[in-house]
Amino acid sequence: MRTNVEILPVSPLITLVATSFLVAAAAQTPAAPPALDQLRKGYGRAIDKVDTEYVAARRKGVQAYLNELAELEERFRKAGNLEGVLAVRREKERNDLPASGSDNGASGERLTRLRRNFARAAATLEQRRDADRLRWGRAYLERLAKLKAHLTREGLVDAALAVKDEEEKIGAVVAGLS
Repeated sequence: MRTNVEILPVSPLITLVATSFLVAAAAQTPAAPPALDQLRKGYGRAIDKVDTEYVAARRKGVQAYLNELAELEERFRKAGNLEGVLAVRREKERNDLPASGSDNGASGERLTRLRRNFARAAATLEQRRDADRLRWGRAYLERLAKLKAHLTREGLVDAALAVKDEEEKIGAVVAGLS
């Protein structure tokens, strides 16, 4: 039996970050300095790393949850608990991951506890991912501010404006994480 629990929901935040990169690339003018491109690439790599680590940890959590469900189903089977076996099978066939610890009492205390623990672990992963994105976003904004000031002092106003545009885009992303 194959389940679709490995299909991960695409966070609106991931979409916003990806869109900001696409918009920034499309809107890039000849005045955009190479230093901005370097900062942008570094920030992109950092966010990609955060997202890759999140996906790997989430996938590992899903696999652990499925393993625990298999063990629980085996216990129910050995105990002759048909309702418990069926409840676990329904849980394994779900196309989404448990969002809460409730199961309407259909599957017993052990399954409820498993679902609750999984939901808690998933929420912790998401919080850690968002905190990492926020940290990188703030660091990127600081670097952009320094670059903008440097370009302005050098009289490269068009380049400074390109950096300011990037600051505004990333500032919106960071504000969404705060």
